[in-house]
Amino acid sequence: MDLTYPAEAEAFRREVRAFLAAALPPGVVNVLSGPGSELAQALVTHPGIDLISLTGGVATGRAVMAAAAPRLTPVLLELGGNDAAIIAPDITVSDELVERLVTATYTTGGQVCMAIKRLYAPTERVGELAEAVLARCEREVIGDGLAAEVTLGPLHTAAGRNRVTALVGDAEAHGAKVRTGGRIREADADAGGYFVLPTVVTDLAPDSALATEEQFGPVLPIFGYRDLDEAVTAANATDFGLTASIWTGDDALADRVAAQLVAGTVSVNCHGMAAQDPRLPFGGVGQSGLGRELGADGIRAFTQPRAFVRHPAPQ
Repeated sequence: MDLTYPAEAEAFRREVRAFLAAALPPGVVNVLSGPGSELAQALVTHPGIDLISLTGGVATGRAVMAAAAPRLTPVLLELGGNDAAIIAPDITVSDELVERLVTATYTTGGQVCMAIKRLYAPTERVGELAEAVLARCEREVIGDGLAAEVTLGPLHTAAGRNRVTALVGDAEAHGAKVRTGGRIREADADAGGYFVLPTVVTDLAPDSALATEEQFGPVLPIFGYRDLDEAVTAANATDFGLTASIWTGDDALADRVAAQLVAGTVSVNCHGMAAQDPRLPFGGVGQSGLGRELGADGIRAFTQPRAFVRHPAPQ
């Protein structure tokens, strides 16, 4: 919902209040909305705010942290990701594998902080894997997310769409192989939506912008590796550290690789939203943020421990 207009904002506030009123006392949850950054700045710097929790981009996280610094207001930041998934040599390219990878990559048009954004596979399987992912993407119908036949909606803004296409264009200009799958619904073809077809990129330089930045769109770069140590090193070669995954049928190998991957959540044979459990803490390291949400650790993050000391009364 676009909350730029007061009537829509008020309707949204009423819905939230009605939903929560039965479970929470009045005043526990307050919904404030408004255009621009003025409201956010006022909230972040308000002396009555004891802690700030933000889910957003890295630039916004830095701005919030800077605004909170004068009062030393604690911040919890769940920011971006450049998540790596490693396919171990023992895994063959199957329909089930491809379905899981496509779901973890392209759900909501790739606009998920924990989506797979870099895929590493044995060099000899990159071509086969790319073809299989593209074949699966051919079934995607892109368009208005409210239409029953649409399986993949648009990107959230023109700026988001333009950034993704610019990153892909830069990769292609520097020699990467770019291929797309799926089709835009005929009714939406000329409707001006911010549509990007599911894209697979191979032969990509590891230092390209598409490999080092969070594209936040339906794009999957696939890299080849010669041995797993090389793949782990490449996966960790990022300023981000939100989630990562290893795909293998060897439990000992999974444990070894998972222990080496630097991320707040490391999963085996799953990734993204399929790997999330509200009982587990969620958050990242590096540019992916500070602190944790969810689980017991997430609850503790909203508390302040205090120590109480008692001595016998003096005689």
